[in-house]
Formats: sequence, structure tokens, C-alpha cells
Amino acid sequence: MLLPRYFKFIGFFLVIPSLVIGVLFEFADYVIPFLNYHGGRRRGAMAAIGDHNMTDEIATTLLIFGLFFIGLSKLKNENDQTLKLRLSALFWAVLVEGVSESALLIVFNSGLFQIDFIQQYDTPVLVFINNNNLVILFITYLLRFYYLYYCNKQSPKPYYISFRPLVLAAKAITIILLTYILGASLDLIKIKALDYAIFILLPAILIWVGSGDQTKGELIEPIRLKAMLISVGFNYSLFIVLTWAVYGINYLAVQYISMASVPLLFIPLFYWLKSRQKSQPGVTVSLS
Repeated sequence: MLLPRYFKFIGFFLVIPSLVIGVLFEFADYVIPFLNYHGGRRRGAMAAIGDHNMTDEIATTLLIFGLFFIGLSKLKNENDQTLKLRLSALFWAVLVEGVSESALLIVFNSGLFQIDFIQQYDTPVLVFINNNNLVILFITYLLRFYYLYYCNKQSPKPYYISFRPLVLAAKAITIILLTYILGASLDLIKIKALDYAIFILLPAILIWVGSGDQTKGELIEPIRLKAMLISVGFNYSLFIVLTWAVYGINYLAVQYISMASVPLLFIPLFYWLKSRQKSQPGVTVSLS
């Protein structure tokens, strides 16, 4: 599952220039001239800098690959404990990043806080979160993992939300809002409250993801971490493909979906792996 150690150096070689190029593209409208082409990807209201240039796609792809190489390359003394630290840090990063996104969405886009500073910076903050949420997620994972590793921390004991009424409410809200969003997207539902649905959906999903029976933590943890690893890997792979394949307003939709796609995919994966282990007692979920 892990890459050879030298991939870490390749990762830094990719991350540093791609990060610089990405920042220049996003904040200074810089594009690399020789990456121009005449495909005419966006039209009308969606026309913007970089429409006929592949700078942003290349920077995004190289940055994600670089972060993966850094985060998934072996340490000098790699062992089962460091693997558990990796997966624990990944699960922690998904929850922390999701909670942070939810809070920022509510503060900067709900209209509940009529403060000049918030009203002045709501759009830049939301655009930054929307454009970089998967990158922020992996950076959060790296910071958490290396903190645990260099501080000689043991894999933290998992804590699950076990207050049953809250968990049941979160599950019900998630299912209802996903049904509503699907219906609204297909014009089957005419009630227009999509923004509020998104604000509520992400916290509800995170409560569902973080729920569980505290007494069964040791038995469930390998399944939970394996499901999260698969979910993150699949989402990043799909995001890279869609970065090159989807443009304009559709790409904005991809970015919004990516804010909740990791925990959303985790839920069915977790229950599938759990049921698979129950139906086949001899099958164990390996973290390696």
C-alpha cells in the first residue's frame, strides 16, 4: 500500500513548483504561455482567465500527486504502528476538515452574521475553500500524521458519537437532504432551498461518519479506517480525472460535491465491509 521512500523526494519536487504555479494562477491570473490551446472550453458568463490554457489542470494534478507521494511514502522505520497512525490521522483529518468547512460555510454564506468583515470576505473565502478543499484535507492529514509520529504518540483511542437520538437524526437528515438534492437537480422538486440543504448536509454526514458503539471500537476500527482509505483514494483519483474532463459551471458542481464526497462514499463502503466480515467470519479486514 505504501510507496518506496524515494517517492517522498519526488513528491516535494512536484509540490513546490505546482503550489507556486497554483497560487499565481489563482491570485494573479498567471498562466504558462506554452500551455495555451484553442479548445474553447468555457463560454459566456463562465469565460475566465485560463479558459484556453492548461496551467490550472497541470498544477492541480501535480500538486495532488506530490502530496500523495509525500504522504504515502514509507518512513525509515515503517511498521504496523506507523500504519495505524497514518490511517488514524487520515480519518481525523476528514472529520476536522469537514467540521471546519461546515463552520466556514455557515459563517460566510448563510447570512446569519451581519458583520462587515464577513460580508467583505465571504466570496474569496468560499472560493478558496471550494477550489482547494481536497488539497487542504491531505495537508491536514500530513500535519496530523507527522505530529503523532515525531511526538511519539500512540494511535489515539477512537471516540465515537454514541448519543442515539442525535445519530438517528443525522442519518435521517442525510437521507432526506440527499433525496431532496437529487430531486432538485432533476427538477422533480420545485422547492428552492439548495443552499440551506448544503449547509445542513455536511454536518449531518460527519455526525453519521463519527458515530459508533464505543464498546466495539477495537473491532470496528480496522473496518472504519480501511473504508476511509478507499474513499479518499477513490475521490482523489476521480477528482483528477474530472479536473481534465469537466469545465465551466459543471466543474463548480464537481468542486461542491467534492466537499462532501469523501464522507459520503465512506458510509456505504463502511457498511459493506462490515457486512462482509459478518457474513464471512473467516475474512478479516487488513489495514495493509
